[in-house]
Amino acid sequence: MGISGLLPLLKSIQKPCSLKNFKGQTIGVDAYGWLHRGTVACAIELALDKPTLKYAEFAISRVKMLQAFGVTPYLVFDGDALPSKAGTNAERRKRRVESKKLGLELYRAGKVSQAHQELQKAAEVTYQMARQLIEDLKRLNIQYVVAPYEADAQLVYLEQKGIIDGILSEDSDMLVYGAKRLITKLDQYGNCIMIDRADFALCKDISLAGWTDDMFRRMAILSGCDYLPNINKIGLKTAYRFVRKHKEAQKIIRMIALEGKLVVPPDYLERFLQAELTFLHHRVFCPLRQEMVHMRELPRALNAEDMPYLGPYVEPDTMIGVACGDLNPRTKEALFPKSASTSIALAENRRQVVTSAVKCLKSSKSIESFFGLKRQPLAELDPNSLTPSHSQQRVLEHNRNASWIAREVSSAPPQLRRTITDIPPPSSASRTDRGSFLARAAKVSEYQPPKRQRLCSDTPGGDFLSDDAERSHFFTSPAPELSPLVQKKMRNNKKARTARFDIFSDDSVDDVLLSLSADMHATANPVPGLVEKDVAPHEIAKNTCPNVDSGVSPNSSPPPVQDLSPKKDGSPTTEAASFDEEDGDGKDLDPDAQAEVEPFEDLLESHIRMQKSLHLTSFAYQSPPSGSRRIDLQQQRSRTERRDYSSTTFIAQSLAKQQAALRSLPKTDKTNLVFRILQIVETTPSNVIQNALIARVIQL
Repeated sequence: MGISGLLPLLKSIQKPCSLKNFKGQTIGVDAYGWLHRGTVACAIELALDKPTLKYAEFAISRVKMLQAFGVTPYLVFDGDALPSKAGTNAERRKRRVESKKLGLELYRAGKVSQAHQELQKAAEVTYQMARQLIEDLKRLNIQYVVAPYEADAQLVYLEQKGIIDGILSEDSDMLVYGAKRLITKLDQYGNCIMIDRADFALCKDISLAGWTDDMFRRMAILSGCDYLPNINKIGLKTAYRFVRKHKEAQKIIRMIALEGKLVVPPDYLERFLQAELTFLHHRVFCPLRQEMVHMRELPRALNAEDMPYLGPYVEPDTMIGVACGDLNPRTKEALFPKSASTSIALAENRRQVVTSAVKCLKSSKSIESFFGLKRQPLAELDPNSLTPSHSQQRVLEHNRNASWIAREVSSAPPQLRRTITDIPPPSSASRTDRGSFLARAAKVSEYQPPKRQRLCSDTPGGDFLSDDAERSHFFTSPAPELSPLVQKKMRNNKKARTARFDIFSDDSVDDVLLSLSADMHATANPVPGLVEKDVAPHEIAKNTCPNVDSGVSPNSSPPPVQDLSPKKDGSPTTEAASFDEEDGDGKDLDPDAQAEVEPFEDLLESHIRMQKSLHLTSFAYQSPPSGSRRIDLQQQRSRTERRDYSSTTFIAQSLAKQQAALRSLPKTDKTNLVFRILQIVETTPSNVIQNALIARVIQL
């Protein structure tokens, strides 16, 4: 039965899934739930005490479906009746008797459909039916265990010990016992619903964030469970409000009584505490210790002898016999199935019977006899042949109020027909090998959940932190540049603009500039003897503005290619030119070149102007021109293209002029800082840091 309304209340965290999601896992199954569903197909036969095995066939079909999806089933059967559940069991037994009485009356009246509906409510799963299913499981080598009392507590205990990875059941009591993962609503196609205990805080109908297992258990007990009926007019949501406000059981019941709106029975608090202890310390069978234990160990303040509502203790030898199905859980006597042959054996038996019947027909009848003309025209029939005989009239009169029920009839000859009652009685060979049973029952699940996906991609070539790495592997590759129309839409869309997230650099510009103070003195006073290489300063500008080559005259000679790869000792091969060198007096330079050198401010202005023009032409959106306006824009573009920057930019100057321009500047802290920044710009691969450094040069 479970907790009424609990599954609909947790609908927001129910995850539709399939059995293929549990491939390779061991799933515990409430076997009595499958047996109850199997009795739907044979409710009339069970009410009339007719032999049938349809209930076992349904359970075996579900077992095979789990195996087809790669799931290992572990069936758990109910045991003896729990004393705490005596009131609920008596009420259910009374309802079954009434439904059976009404169903048989409808059946005798010829109302088979209505009788079938009522007899479904009256169907009861007996230990004999469970024993018959156990015989099928033995033949299929499926693991099972019979619980000492409730199968719900046994399943949760097996999950806590790691023997099973989840629980498949229609009973919501599993969540109250403490199940971590409940699988329910399984259909014939393998579709089901999973409820994970870790998702309780995400429930939308009620807020379970910060709730403990004790609070959830008290809410379920207060709303009504198998061990304690609820107070009138208290459901799950009302119980949720009381538990959220008061938390402790004594305070909750005291406040309900003080409000005076609801009637609280005199012994309700005592029964409430008993129900809570039943959920906590239920007796189960431990396959590892091979004895009956409590689901949670009893504290020192509690004594098992003072809690008779948990059921009596059973000795280990007897408990093992009950667990493997050889003993009746209630009477502890030997339990044998009605037939030693299971549904699988019966199917093989029917196949053999039909085969032997066909052989007999082939030997006694020729094939030509099946194709002869057998129909006689209606006009040629004797009129008296259509009138029933006296014996037929008596049979019709006797069965006038009876219903006609379709039933299976064997096509085999009478001498080859066998019924279930003809099968010989079981022998001692049907007893379970307890050693192998306990070994398989205590086997811990070997399923390992898949590992989470790595945050960074695997680096080809081995070492992740290698010197050749140009960018961080923790971030994805940059997205391609969007078209101007898409950029315009994103600028107008506030949601898309706020959702955008860009990572420009791992280091800030201020951190780079602060690191320059340590190297300031070494840059202003370089080590003597440093050999100057023929490095043109326009290489620095080329790193700063990668597209600057578009403004260089085609007549200018290309700069020499320099090797910027780092050496083994970490120093770059390109050495920076120093202000204080032996040939710094300008004797080897052309005297006309010193007079023609432009100031450094003009150099920076030209760089900034060209950079702005390049950004405007690359990123600014311009509507397509039409008509005369298009001709004017083309003429303006041609004039812009004909503009020659060779006479005004620092890049187009010769090597001697560039070196003289750098040496002609006064030796101050700012010039040394500018020279150091240009060195960093030359060796920095990030364009964003280059632009930020040049902007700081302009501020200086």
